[in-house]
Amino acid sequence: MLKSGTIALVLFAFAQLASVAGFALVSQSQTTVAVAGLSDSPFSLLDLGVDPLGQIDLMTVLLEPGHWIVWGLLFCAMAGLCVYVARRLQDSLRARRARLADAGRQDGRELAPTAAGPLTARSMARLYDGDQTFAEYAPLLIGLAASAVWPWLMERWPLVAQALALVAVIGVLSAVMRGRRSAGQITQSWSLGFFAGWVWLSGCAALARFLQDQTGASATTCTILAILVCAGGTFAIQLHLGRNTGFSVAVIWGLIAIAAATIFVNAVFATVAVLCIAYIALGLVRATT
Repeated sequence: MLKSGTIALVLFAFAQLASVAGFALVSQSQTTVAVAGLSDSPFSLLDLGVDPLGQIDLMTVLLEPGHWIVWGLLFCAMAGLCVYVARRLQDSLRARRARLADAGRQDGRELAPTAAGPLTARSMARLYDGDQTFAEYAPLLIGLAASAVWPWLMERWPLVAQALALVAVIGVLSAVMRGRRSAGQITQSWSLGFFAGWVWLSGCAALARFLQDQTGASATTCTILAILVCAGGTFAIQLHLGRNTGFSVAVIWGLIAIAAATIFVNAVFATVAVLCIAYIALGLVRATT
């Protein structure tokens, strides 16, 4: 049987996928108001979360996608999570085969010459033993649980939602920085890094909404502040991640969507987004060279 940690990872990942899909699809049922003069844009800007005054809601852009640019980001982020879970399942099945091979030797049964791989079955089982536990997955499990819940709470309990968004960011980033342990070796997961980039973007979107609701500041001020925090944090995080570039790629993708959503109606947002993309690209160069 699969270890309890692996089963929990599959369930929590499914909850994350269901939450994201549900939140995005619910938003599609809401009526979109068309504004004259913007329908000629090739990016369907209003569908990307821009109101007639040129204000942008980052949560709407990232979690309630209305255009293929953001749908693509959302799909790739969820696909990245699925790829990571699939690899962990593969590790779990390898550990199970090793344990069965070791049990077969103890029972005196004849095994195929390659059943245990290059190592003995007992050695393989011992190497994989700690890879599938709750302790190994704890940061990611906590992050996935918080990430699945907080968007649904933002309207009624913004403080709780913001706290959970922070927990989601910390949990998922901790899992990415820790790396994927497989047979006693630590490897970096590009796919999980990409998913973490989306979680980080979503957390910054939650920050913008929270600041606007709690301080009464303008949407422009709160959004620009959140974008700057996003870029600065991405730069610092990428330096820690090194050659695992998936995180920054996801963030850059999201900033491209923001720039596309505002370029025709609010040049300030678009300019800030482009400058932040350049700043993050600099961090990528420093981290990978």
